[in-house]
Amino acid sequence: MTIASFPTPKTSLEAISEILLRDVNEDSTFKASILWQHSPALIFVVRRPGCWLCREEALKLSNMRALITEMGINMYAVVHENIKGQIEEFANEYWHGKVYLDDSKGFYKALGGGQLRFFKALNLFKPFVFGSILRAGRKGEIKGNFVGEGRILGGLYIVNAGEGGLVYEHIETIAGDHASVNEVLSACDIVSTKKDKSHTIELTKMNTDIFVKKAAEEIGEKKKAKKIVGICTEDGCEDGGCC
Repeated sequence: MTIASFPTPKTSLEAISEILLRDVNEDSTFKASILWQHSPALIFVVRRPGCWLCREEALKLSNMRALITEMGINMYAVVHENIKGQIEEFANEYWHGKVYLDDSKGFYKALGGGQLRFFKALNLFKPFVFGSILRAGRKGEIKGNFVGEGRILGGLYIVNAGEGGLVYEHIETIAGDHASVNEVLSACDIVSTKKDKSHTIELTKMNTDIFVKKAAEEIGEKKKAKKIVGICTEDGCEDGGCC
């Protein structure tokens, strides 16, 4: 197995353990430490769930879900805004897993050493960011929107079970700055509870574009299978002919 090297996380376990998260479906709150109390956890700290690039990263990660969960690791995502329909769409069509609301923005502050970090709007026009957005939305595979606060930068954590501490953190520096797949899987291997692993991960040969393409195709098929119900307005039908 090829193991990627990565820096030791700067965030302490204490900095994230007491963060209160909310399950918007059940309208209940709990301490974040519950997520890794019994099993290691991967926590995707989403900048904005409607963002093309965040959705692309969600697809990459969710298409490794079977492999990661086989290693005994649970996967969660957190967002910092509860905008109608956004959490559900992100969870069902891109993340394919549990998404919790971080009202206090605790995970976002932890990634910044106690302070929120902000993405500058002008960076949208940088070649890397603009090109990434075009790539993510190519041929309509990934749909996005501009709803919500997109300046607060996120990242990703991998936390060992119990008091084992953080093993990996990715601190987003600019939109489209995704966590390295090689690093993520290497960190997952470190915290894996399956010591008798029969699987072999050849990290250097993994093609993340395949993950995105496969998931996007699945989303397209699901949408085709759905019965489209439009909304009648004075100007016609929204979301496809209901009349």
